[in-house]
Amino acid sequence: MILSRDNHFVSQAYLRNWSEDGHTIQAYRILVSHPNVPEWSLREIRGLAFRRDLYTRIDPEGNESDELERWIADEIESPALASISKAINSMRLSPEDWRNMALFFAAQDLRTPANFLECMERWKSDLPTLIQKTLRDSIERLKEARSKGQKIPAVQPEPPTAGLKVDIHRNQDGSRQIHARVTAGRAMWLQEMRRLLGGIAKRLTKHKWSIAYPAKDHEWITSDHPALKLNYCKAGSYDFGGGWGSRGTELILPLSPRHLLYTQIGKKTDPRFEFSPEKTRELQQLLAERAHRWIFARHPIANMSGYRPRIVDHEAFQSEERSWQRWHEEQSASESRDLIENGEMHSDQTE
Repeated sequence: MILSRDNHFVSQAYLRNWSEDGHTIQAYRILVSHPNVPEWSLREIRGLAFRRDLYTRIDPEGNESDELERWIADEIESPALASISKAINSMRLSPEDWRNMALFFAAQDLRTPANFLECMERWKSDLPTLIQKTLRDSIERLKEARSKGQKIPAVQPEPPTAGLKVDIHRNQDGSRQIHARVTAGRAMWLQEMRRLLGGIAKRLTKHKWSIAYPAKDHEWITSDHPALKLNYCKAGSYDFGGGWGSRGTELILPLSPRHLLYTQIGKKTDPRFEFSPEKTRELQQLLAERAHRWIFARHPIANMSGYRPRIVDHEAFQSEERSWQRWHEEQSASESRDLIENGEMHSDQTE
């Protein structure tokens, strides 16, 4: 089986809903190398919203695997695209269709480079404290069990946490030290994505979803991170940090220039409704703001620079491209090193 390497984190079939010819789409690039780069350009869909080996991982045998890419395509994308087609063609939607589109929202929320970068920031901030607390609590449990003459059985977490390595060192005085190290990167991201999509994401299927239309003479845009989790108080007071089950959070995903998947958690809306011109423009700005590096539309939008100004920075542009070119090599090296250190690649490591 040929390994899937050009990993599209926004489905090509999904983007074709904004295409006039089925092959191209209008694209607005947010980070550019030169001010003379046109704001909008007609681009081939197959060359957009993908990264080489974004989801390729090193499996326990040390081989490259695209299992997650195929699983998402088979279990989430394919069923959802059929349901989205029904939604945008004004066909009756079954409970299964709403379920498919809810899970598609989850996948689009999790599988983008923007989500990976946000996860890395969160892990860098939270993991050291979490590991220290976990070790401290575990040691206290061990001490308590020993004082009561109890025995705690050894357990192996299922599945093992990607990138986690725990070492126990015996000191000369007989005491022991426990060291834990975790490598935050692609392996952890893919494992967390699979865990969420295979379980917690099912909570999304319980919400009351709707299809929302833009005001007359308006069209929805989409982007390279099209899923919004919006906590909105008032104009100028909002964030995109809502949860999949947080009451009041608005979950938003454009499906086509005229159709948008929408729910406000804890609130019931009509299965199909139209936003006012003011709300439509506001949502357009929020969709543009949430984009990472690309905004897509059926036709060029003249005032897009007002919604999301471009960043013109040659050095930053080149640096980012070089970083992604090194992505697979660096992530694979890290994953292979963790496998070796944990004795999962060579039999002599476990003897």
